[in-house]
Amino acid sequence: MNYNLHDDPWLPVLYRTGRFDRIGLIDAFKHAHDIRQVAASNPMDRIAILRLLLVLLYWCKGNPTKNAQNQMHESLPERWFATLKKNRNAFYLFGNEKRFFQYGHLDRKNLLSANSLIHEIPTGTNINHFRHSLDFDHGICPACCALGLIRLPLFTTQGGSGKAPGINFKPPIYIIPVGATLLETLRLSWVNRKNLGAPMWERSNLQIPIKGDITFLEGLTAMPRRVWLDNPDLDGTCMGCGRYAALVRRCNFAGIPKRKYPLKWIDPNVIYFTENNVIRLLRTENISSPGSLITDRPWSRMMEHILGSTYIDDQPIEVRFLIVGFSSDQTKYIDVWERYVVFPSGLNNEDKAETINRWSASVSVIPWKIKHPNRKPSIAERSLVRTIRPHIESVVSSDLSALLKWDENTWREATCQYGELMLSVSQSLHPGYATSSISRRKHTAHVLPDMKSKTAKNLDTDIEEELHDE
Repeated sequence: MNYNLHDDPWLPVLYRTGRFDRIGLIDAFKHAHDIRQVAASNPMDRIAILRLLLVLLYWCKGNPTKNAQNQMHESLPERWFATLKKNRNAFYLFGNEKRFFQYGHLDRKNLLSANSLIHEIPTGTNINHFRHSLDFDHGICPACCALGLIRLPLFTTQGGSGKAPGINFKPPIYIIPVGATLLETLRLSWVNRKNLGAPMWERSNLQIPIKGDITFLEGLTAMPRRVWLDNPDLDGTCMGCGRYAALVRRCNFAGIPKRKYPLKWIDPNVIYFTENNVIRLLRTENISSPGSLITDRPWSRMMEHILGSTYIDDQPIEVRFLIVGFSSDQTKYIDVWERYVVFPSGLNNEDKAETINRWSASVSVIPWKIKHPNRKPSIAERSLVRTIRPHIESVVSSDLSALLKWDENTWREATCQYGELMLSVSQSLHPGYATSSISRRKHTAHVLPDMKSKTAKNLDTDIEEELHDE
């Protein structure tokens, strides 16, 4: 079956007119000024597609010119992509010759379900899914195979013995600026990079060299799995997108011999920070691990590190960012989430980070405010506050753009999110009609985060350490 990402319709887009369509890579660049956004339903696919398009832009054109920032709305000339057209054979999904992001051959002894490419489709004995599928009976269409392949460099986790994670190891939080059109989105990320190199599809085995530094395009396209797709067979309903098409039901999905990657790889869409003199990647907390809900403040920690980085400072204008987090426990995929956040120009990052820290600290001391006098908060008091906190933090973090502008009304609304639920907490902690119960209920129901007072940050830390110990 001839299926080529160069011109076959696989890439989902939404035009500025509201029309949805699937297009090939050439049309994505040709009509980038008319495309509002990549219209994949899963945020992993949106990040993966934007990264692939960015790789192709560097590969074909190289670094931008000095006045590129003044050409934000100018279309991308077709002549820039002569390299893409010349190398059309590198983007076939099937056939006996070179395949896109695949190498080797089909080993019938080690076949796996093609659904292994899509994280949200269960395979093997994985039961933690709402939707169920049968290996080798159900399958995915070629377009979803393409999406699964381009996800691998970004979201591959430790897959058991012999299956190492991707170049960023445990998938980090990815952040990428987005504009009003696909053209603006690409131009915002298209900045000068040193040591561009070439993408991995120019290599025969897609493996990163053991010695030497990783070049920019090698790192963005490094494949942590050796994949070879079986040919599509009978038509059916795709488990990925639901379209009726010829389905791929089997593939090889093998690990690559574990090797120590060179240490100088810096991902352009990842926030790095220093902790105990060690450079770390910003990652999503595993919300299913024991004790993870004790603090449940991943968004505030995330914003603290983002505001403390140079990533936001590099943007000369007000820019909207797509932030995608992926949580996993090795081969178990727990959660994927996204946030669109507008960082205002002229942002005083230190003040904003202090405000967010103040929110986290004021929320952490709520159990101490509702406790009985002359004793520490009880287990019931702490547990009930921890129970309502995840929901409230999710609601509050959904409007990060407004919070970053430090609008007092917005923060007042954020504190009021605790009001109704604290009423329920008070009724659970102090039932009955005794005078003391009624008094404690009134007191507990009116305890809210206090954003006006600067709660000491070390108090917040001490409280969290004490809760963790218990």
